[in-house]
This record gives sequence, structure tokens and C-alpha cells, in this order.
Amino acid sequence: MEATGFSLWLMPEGEAFTRFDELISRLASRHATPAFLPHLTLLGGLAAPEPVVVALSARLAQSASCLRLETADVVHSDAYFRAVVVRVKPVPELIDFRARALAAVGLEGGPAFEPHLSLLYGQLEVGQRETIVKEVGRDFPDAFDVRRLDVYSTAGTVDRWSRAARLPLADRRSS
Repeated sequence: MEATGFSLWLMPEGEAFTRFDELISRLASRHATPAFLPHLTLLGGLAAPEPVVVALSARLAQSASCLRLETADVVHSDAYFRAVVVRVKPVPELIDFRARALAAVGLEGGPAFEPHLSLLYGQLEVGQRETIVKEVGRDFPDAFDVRRLDVYSTAGTVDRWSRAARLPLADRRSS
């Protein structure tokens, strides 16, 4: 499966990143699916040129405070890039960040934002996905910190994706 354009990813920090990364790698290996870095996609499929996306993202990152996000449950779907996901509680700061990101790139409306962190990509049978959800259980962090926004070129297959920019979020907690 191939994606297009650029994506804005909120990246978990520290121990949470490590735990999610290990879980994603283990599931990818076990189910012969692509491995990827743990992330929460703020926006995807942006078709603007890389310098434009990076510049807009840099301004957006500087306008946002670091986030503490809580996880919810594990669910599955037919969508390739959401075969198995951990839902993330839609706190107001995250919803606002998403709205500002949409406005920054001139997008309005669209599908509802369902914040999540994917654990497995792929086209798997329903029964297989249900079994994976049960196996994962609560074997993931209850919460994670986000201190940066990464811009990824997500054109093509997962193995071709690459980071275009790593942008720190403004740390306003000490202000």
C-alpha cells in the first residue's frame, strides 16, 4: 500500500516511544507487515512542495505547547494504515492543534479527527485483527509526552518514507 505527499506526525517521547516502537516491531515481524516509527498523525497527504510544508509546520510547531496525551483502548479496522490502533483521548489542546494545522494548510472540514497511534499496518482478516487486539490488551503506555512535530515524506511505500524536518514544540510550561 502506498501513501502520498507529506504528513505531520506528533512523536511520543522517551520510554513511551521505546515501548510503542518495540510493540510495533514485534507485531510487524509476527504478521509480516511493514514496521514504522510510533507517531500520531496530525495531518496526512499534504501535496504542497516540501519547503512550503516544512515552513508552515515550523510556524505551527512554535505556536504549540508540548502535550501530554492519554491512551484509551485498542481497536481495529479495515483501513490499511489503521489495521490495529491505540486510540488517543481527544483532549482540547490536541483538537485545537489539529484545527490550527488544518487552517495553516488551508483545509477546512474533512473527516472527523480520530486521534490514534497505529500499531499495525496491513490488510488482515477480521478474525486476525480481533486476535491481535486481544493479544495487545493493555501492553502499551497509558500516556505519552509530545515535544516535537516531525514532517515526513510519506510518498510511496512505508520503506520509502523519510523525515523532512524535526520541529520542537514551544515549551510554554515554564513560562
